[in-house]
Amino acid sequence: MLPKDTTITTTRCMLSIPDESDFDMIFSASRYDGFNDGMQWDPPQSKDDLWIPLQNSIKSWENGMGYAFTIQSKDADPIKYGRISIRVTEEKGKWNLGYWIHPQYHGRGLMTECVEGIVNFGFNTLNAHTITANVSTWNKASEKVILNNGFMFSHHIPQGIKKNGAWVAENGFYLTKSSWEKCKEEKLIQ
Repeated sequence: MLPKDTTITTTRCMLSIPDESDFDMIFSASRYDGFNDGMQWDPPQSKDDLWIPLQNSIKSWENGMGYAFTIQSKDADPIKYGRISIRVTEEKGKWNLGYWIHPQYHGRGLMTECVEGIVNFGFNTLNAHTITANVSTWNKASEKVILNNGFMFSHHIPQGIKKNGAWVAENGFYLTKSSWEKCKEEKLIQ
């Protein structure tokens, strides 16, 4: 188990374990029409609905099954931007990541930066050999984040997640530790 005070620092952001101070940001983001369309969770009806998911995130952290991080600015009075998580899969050494950012902060490159941080954490701290991500086929911005971090397309998933009784198609992506190390070397050379 990793200590609960584990943080990941990127150029502009600090990632740390979620807590109840995130509720305003989560609730606000979920009020945007279509925000939850590509996610496995539905918009909460009230902020009280966020307690159980928070407790589940903490249990997952304690059990070493997954690590959710709140993304916030590194300012003295931080702005909360969103969430990113990395979870174990059934295959040893293979982890899966998921993320979202408040619509108010879309288009600023924050998630590309945070995915880079969580990938580094996954390979160097969690000893992952592969990290995967699934992205709704319509979510081109999220796909761009993944591709900008060196992920490669693996497969199409016609029945990715079920939302409002209908299937949302996804594309699966993966990144191996060796291809990630190669990408890092190429970035240094350029």
